[in-house]
Amino acid sequence: MRAFLQIRSPERCQAVLEYVKANEILTSIADGFYALDANWRFVYFNDPAEILLKLSREKVMGRPFFDVFPEVLESSIHDNYQRVMDERTPLQFEANSSVPERWTSYSVYPTRDGGFSVYFRDISERKRIEGQIAEARNEAERANHAKSKFLAAASHDLRQPVQSLVLLMALVERQIAPNPETRETLAMLRKAIGGLENLLTAILDISRLDAGAAAHPEPVDLAAMLQGLALEYKPKADHLGLGLAIVSRIARLLGADIEVSSKVGRGSRFSLLLSAAEAPRAEDDEAAAAFEDPGGRVLIVEDNAIVLKSLEASLAQWGYETVTATTGEEALRVAEGERWMFGAIVTDQHLGAGMTGLETAKEIVRRSERYLPAVILTGDTSRQGISEIVASGFKMIRKPIAAEPLRRSLAMLLSGS
Repeated sequence: MRAFLQIRSPERCQAVLEYVKANEILTSIADGFYALDANWRFVYFNDPAEILLKLSREKVMGRPFFDVFPEVLESSIHDNYQRVMDERTPLQFEANSSVPERWTSYSVYPTRDGGFSVYFRDISERKRIEGQIAEARNEAERANHAKSKFLAAASHDLRQPVQSLVLLMALVERQIAPNPETRETLAMLRKAIGGLENLLTAILDISRLDAGAAAHPEPVDLAAMLQGLALEYKPKADHLGLGLAIVSRIARLLGADIEVSSKVGRGSRFSLLLSAAEAPRAEDDEAAAAFEDPGGRVLIVEDNAIVLKSLEASLAQWGYETVTATTGEEALRVAEGERWMFGAIVTDQHLGAGMTGLETAKEIVRRSERYLPAVILTGDTSRQGISEIVASGFKMIRKPIAAEPLRRSLAMLLSGS
């Protein structure tokens, strides 16, 4: 025997069909779903909602929402539900709720009867994975920052061996007989040392930037730089290194964009747009190119024995008489014993546990009661350390420095240029 429901009104029939269809959809979805009327009473509660909330449909249907879930009252979930009721606009949000005791994603929609409906799903596993990823990322960032701080702090010690190689290389070039085979070997050695110097400088520069140092743009001879790159990489197009990583980091600090275009079998082009700088005046180039070694006595203060010997031998070749010390305190005693009779000071900034090079130079000037030009050699990358040297008025040169730039700087200082 079959029972039939007779509905005479077409509108009523359409409403029943829509309800049946909606009920089938809401029963089949995996998300929990419930609906509240304008008085916040449950009017629908699907099967997944029973499982997720561990409540049977019979215990919630027709009851006020806060009678079933009193702990939600005045919570962020309550605030968001009230917002949908007041503004009559949909809202999606996530909450670490106590009902259920897990992370939950909510999608809330106003209904035509003045109430609202709620789709919700458990996202605790996703949140757990996101937390693990975030912790791993934070750990990697902490390790990277610690690495950068270490490299920045160790910058002086890392640059010292390269500084010795650079100065000794210049001495060897002068001492060895200039036969063709020797020149070729020296050229390769010079290129190898130059590559090591550039790589070390790049690594320390990027660690300095990672540690929070500011990037300061400086004018560059673009034509000369491009010509050098063409000569270096013409023999082979493929190259692996840190260049792009460093350029990318510095570009971000300068607010610049890097563009790339690439074609298979043709190659890649990387473009970087920076502000143009005024070209140096011709007379400035001529003045910088022309200099003579004036000679005289120079006090060298350096705690690294190899670098000290290298500096001493280099200055001797340039025609200077040298007086040496390995600490700031020793330099003061030597300078006083020499009655302050020298024309300039060349000192490393870091001289062990005692006085710094800057403090030594300042104290010698104070005690001698006359101005002495000084060159402060430093591998320091800290903003404070560099600022102190610049503010002193002494000449600051970053390690490692090649022989010729040091020679030029010393000649300019002693000649008063």
